[in-house]
Amino acid sequence: MISDRLEHVVRWPLGRAWQEIGAELMRLIARGPDLPEGEYPLPHEARAVVQVYVSRNTDEAAYENHSLMADIQTVLDGEEYLYVIDASGLTPDRERDGNDIEFFRETPPPTSRILLRPGIFALILPGEAHMPCLAVDTPRTVKKMVVKIRADLLSPAEGSAVG
Repeated sequence: MISDRLEHVVRWPLGRAWQEIGAELMRLIARGPDLPEGEYPLPHEARAVVQVYVSRNTDEAAYENHSLMADIQTVLDGEEYLYVIDASGLTPDRERDGNDIEFFRETPPPTSRILLRPGIFALILPGEAHMPCLAVDTPRTVKKMVVKIRADLLSPAEGSAVG
């Protein structure tokens, strides 16, 4: 998991695909909260999905994990918490049946809690269970962008260290 300011997204040495997707992501983000809801194609078959919803309390949420895709999550308007925990200790609700996503009934305390607000992003990788869309104080309307990237496209550049 990486969490940082959006202006730093292309600084992370995660390969050419990351750089190209990050550059296009920044062009979309520059449109701010006026960016319409919907799906936006990005390089390397990645896609950005913009949606508006009401954040929820933890008792209404579940951890989820992906096997193939990484998520970049950022808020365009409003704020929410994103909980993250290692998925290896959790038991899935049901078999994946070929789907990329699995859900968990268990809701142990997170190892990381990220406050997503405009200007902040989180990169969530396979194996990192996450509980998105969580209310900060009380449920409120949030406009969020989630970018789906094949995780196998992300790899540190040779000779560089992520950190």
